[in-house]
Amino acid sequence: MARSTIPDKATDETKDKLLADYDDLVKSYESQFSAYSVWMDEDARAGSILIASMEDEFATEIANFERSHQMWSFLRDRYEATGHSSYFVFVRQEQLIRHGDLTVDELYTQLSAVWRQIDLLRHPLSPSTCEFCQGHQSDIELQRTYAFLTHLRGEHETLRA
Repeated sequence: MARSTIPDKATDETKDKLLADYDDLVKSYESQFSAYSVWMDEDARAGSILIASMEDEFATEIANFERSHQMWSFLRDRYEATGHSSYFVFVRQEQLIRHGDLTVDELYTQLSAVWRQIDLLRHPLSPSTCEFCQGHQSDIELQRTYAFLTHLRGEHETLRA
């Protein structure tokens, strides 16, 4: 590391300026080091709280990380709901809807709400400009028609035929 020195032929004014600059640098370093130390303490505390608030089986997955942001990133990547898991949830929700005491309109409204959620997870289609998309959209609508008919009570058997 290079040492700062004051040249022998420096004027008193130059020496004073160099010393003042040095003092400013030391104060800046001390201030930054103090802020860094506080941040490290708070980060360690956050990590400890996070680990202490979890079940042991989950805490062991993150205990070896050095920083709390690494812990949070790992947990987010591991447990965040993905498009696939959300899609599965909505498909399962669709399967669980029963006509029961619902009117036909209420049944259709519930199914439509689930289908809209599924549509938000799909890649957008452009049936107005894409021939393949027109066919795909038509297949989706036919599938939903069959799904709706299979959800109807037995008294509506004539509609299914």
